[in-house]
Amino acid sequence: MKKERRVSFFLFFVLAGVLSNSGARADTFFGEAPTGFLQLDNFRYPVYLLVPQTYDASRPYPLILALPDEKDSPEAYAKEWADWAKKKGYLVLVPTLKLRLEDVPYGTDEWLLNLKKEITGRYNITPDRIYLIGEGSSAHYAAYLGVNYPAEFSAVGLVEGSWPGPLEKLLRLSSRPIKQNPFFVAISENSADLLKTTEAKAYQLTKKGYPVYLERIAGPSGELSPELRDQILEWLEKKANSWLLVIKESERSWKEKFFVGVEEFFIPSQ
Repeated sequence: MKKERRVSFFLFFVLAGVLSNSGARADTFFGEAPTGFLQLDNFRYPVYLLVPQTYDASRPYPLILALPDEKDSPEAYAKEWADWAKKKGYLVLVPTLKLRLEDVPYGTDEWLLNLKKEITGRYNITPDRIYLIGEGSSAHYAAYLGVNYPAEFSAVGLVEGSWPGPLEKLLRLSSRPIKQNPFFVAISENSADLLKTTEAKAYQLTKKGYPVYLERIAGPSGELSPELRDQILEWLEKKANSWLLVIKESERSWKEKFFVGVEEFFIPSQ
């Protein structure tokens, strides 16, 4: 059995590297899905994946894509999630980001979304329970990702960062629920300038219909404490579920209006 698991690990890492370079789908992987604290070394930069030891491929799991602040070690950050992920039964993906926010980040976007695609192809992930969380400098990038790639995530959590910043000019806001994400934003009360600019931008998003919740954190810094992590994920889970209903209703209403318009056009009123 141990030999089989070693072979599975080897196949996972080697094929992951091949697929990340070739763009092939991750569901072409073979063998048993590894579990535990995994370091994937063949995705250009180190990537850490937490998979519950009790992982059962016959049922779907939620996934968190967690982006650490640039000053933090991705490996150490992943270890901070380990006990929580094990207890809650989540998969957690922590990538190493090499990002200059002053540059157009499309290359990093593609790499990160392809990484997510390969993991969701390899493991049984619930499509409607994929959450993005960013801290510090990565919170601004997560805010950008959540706005510009709404179909990739179910809801977004931001800690000590938000939409205002170098990537703000690239944001593509929408008024359609299907192209929106719920946002939970946590910022320290001591970060007065960030709070002010975030509130202004949050007002702009809510006017367009985005669900936004702003939490002011007491203390010198808004670190992702265990209590705050629980609060964020509880909100993201509930809001993502309710937002799905909003999306379905809005799309149904749009289709109804379309077909009513077609009917009125082709069938003259009596």
